[in-house]
Amino acid sequence: MSHKHALAAALALGAVTVVASQSTAAAGTSSARPGAGFRAISAGVRGSAIRIADREAEALAKSLGFGTDEKPAAKDVLVDTDGTRHGVIAIG
Repeated sequence: MSHKHALAAALALGAVTVVASQSTAAAGTSSARPGAGFRAISAGVRGSAIRIADREAEALAKSLGFGTDEKPAAKDVLVDTDGTRHGVIAIG
């Protein structure tokens, strides 16, 4: 794995870690916004969101200069209570 790809993978993992730690930290403090966090989505909405994330991941991988043998794949999608979508992407 090249340095560029290792950096991209580390950043992606860091973003997922930050989201998880912020969610758990906010839940235990008095400064947490009511309703902050992730909301439940139906299986159909989740499947559609993963397909969209897959399409976006491919464009992102190209913009970062990933090779044609490095295929991004959306593994999951989380949706904030305000509707912001977060994709969990793996590079294979």
